[in-house]
Amino acid sequence: MKTNIVKALVKMTCFPGKDILKTYKENGRAQTDNEAVYEYIKDCFCDTVREKSEERRFAKINATLENFGAEPLFRIQDGDDVYVNIINTSDENIHLSEPLKASDTAIYITVVLSGEGIKNIYMVYGCDFALYETGTDIKNPGQTIKELYGHDLSGKYGIFLLINNEKYSLIHMQNRLEAETLAKMGRGLTLSEITLKNGKSAKLYITDIS
Repeated sequence: MKTNIVKALVKMTCFPGKDILKTYKENGRAQTDNEAVYEYIKDCFCDTVREKSEERRFAKINATLENFGAEPLFRIQDGDDVYVNIINTSDENIHLSEPLKASDTAIYITVVLSGEGIKNIYMVYGCDFALYETGTDIKNPGQTIKELYGHDLSGKYGIFLLINNEKYSLIHMQNRLEAETLAKMGRGLTLSEITLKNGKSAKLYITDIS
């Protein structure tokens, strides 16, 4: 697999999306807020956030992702499906076009907007999310995680990644070590071990940037 959710998490932490709506409109990568979010998410998966050449950027994205604009929003080549939902407040629910998939290959990303950028990003696999929510009209992952584990973000930009240990162990070791090292060094990430409703262990990564 050329990319994964942990690699994207590291890029989102290192290159925060606090001003991406304005930035992506100014650089011509997007015309609307939703487009700016989608392009930023793709850039984080493909490590193209700071790529100046649009030709090289598109080449790298097209070599890494596929199925743009459909449901899911995109698919990692030889990997997971990525569904992105955009909301305006952290307590807003989300509406899916099809029932939540209890799958370990379906990533649900919920983005909360604020001003000219992103306030929060919540990322969780369908197999873990479906332990707490089902159907098409559901609480966003942020509400679920906060209710279950009491975590809240105080900074201007924050990310949650919830991933069970079985799935986590399949992530490329280099990406896992990079994220774990950032957490140990206090470089914007914290890492907690938690227990899911089904009794399985999971990782909870949190980015909280002022």
